[in-house]
Amino acid sequence: MQNSTKQEKICLNVSLRNKDLQDNIAYLQAETKLTKVDTIAQILRRERRSIESKKRNRQLLGSMR
Repeated sequence: MQNSTKQEKICLNVSLRNKDLQDNIAYLQAETKLTKVDTIAQILRRERRSIESKKRNRQLLGSMR
């Protein structure tokens, strides 16, 4: 029986100027007890929610004027 689900792959290359990211990810990974992939996914989701919230707030403030 063949599994029909496919996984998308993302390769993360860290430039020399951003090499502190590896330390930050490792720290957060240890604190949250998640895998590296889950840690990065959590960070991305949190950042997206933050951006969407800021956009909503700007829209609400704009409609009050």
